[in-house]
Amino acid sequence: MTSSKIPPRTPEDVRRLMDLLLAEPSVSGCLHDLQPGALEANYSGATFLFGAWSDLAGGTMLDGEARGTVEPQPAIVKLGATEREVRCIQQLAQHAPDLVPTLFAAGHRLGNEPLSWMVMERCPLRLDYGWGDHLFTTLLDAGVRFQLASRRLLPPVGPADVGANRVVTFLRDGDAGVPSSPGPTDALFERFEEDWAWALASCRIELCHGDLHPSNAVWRIAPPDPAGRALLIDPAPQALPWVYEPAYCQVLYWPAGCQVSKPGLVQRMASIRQSYGLDVPDSETLARLEALFLAWHALRFWSHLTHRQGDPKWIADVRHWIERGAAR
Repeated sequence: MTSSKIPPRTPEDVRRLMDLLLAEPSVSGCLHDLQPGALEANYSGATFLFGAWSDLAGGTMLDGEARGTVEPQPAIVKLGATEREVRCIQQLAQHAPDLVPTLFAAGHRLGNEPLSWMVMERCPLRLDYGWGDHLFTTLLDAGVRFQLASRRLLPPVGPADVGANRVVTFLRDGDAGVPSSPGPTDALFERFEEDWAWALASCRIELCHGDLHPSNAVWRIAPPDPAGRALLIDPAPQALPWVYEPAYCQVLYWPAGCQVSKPGLVQRMASIRQSYGLDVPDSETLARLEALFLAWHALRFWSHLTHRQGDPKWIADVRHWIERGAAR
């Protein structure tokens, strides 16, 4: 999680990149009505453009009739995507197209400039809290399908592949003011290495999306329609204990119905994994994993999400997660 936003490109630089993009052979003649989005600071440094894509079919059909053009589709361009993100989307678009929006074109250079970019379908729907539980169910389902696709497309991963940065994210300053008595908080930090090693040994390591939350998904059709499946965007593939992702989403999206009193996302992803025939720890182990990862994410986000620190409900839930995680 980046701690500070990256300033936007200047309008002049964006116009220059737009011209280079429109000159790309894979884009030329297909991308129309291109306009820049709001030039605002963001955490990725990417620039977004909006337009319409019409793929010229060209040639003739078998009966000699001239081919027409495909109806223009709304398109979104991401300039400055990471190289790994683009390669991941390209692979999924080819082998697991039900997981991502349609990919129209992509590359890693514009003119002579090294810059990764993508032109994708702009889906009509983004997160809607009015969908209730369906919002998170479709998201978690897409997260599990991402894990399944990763198993098919990439080499297997295990505990040795989990990056050290995933450990560092749970560390904090001593004066962070976590809203819990010193005992439980200290116990979590004193036992962290032991508990982390146990978690890696007790939970299946999957190549996960890496940043699974509702703002990194889009929908063509609104749930609960069975066709209303989430499509994932902005992947940052990471080898992780799979419990990490739903716990991360639950703490990050706490205001959106992910409070302690609501159904836990870890248990919900476990049920989805079982429906796909994937392994899930026994109930006691799963409950312990859930408690630890929610506690660790609560510690992590307490320092990041300072705007929540005046909310009594947030304070109470963070305290609950910490004390539950510290309990043996």
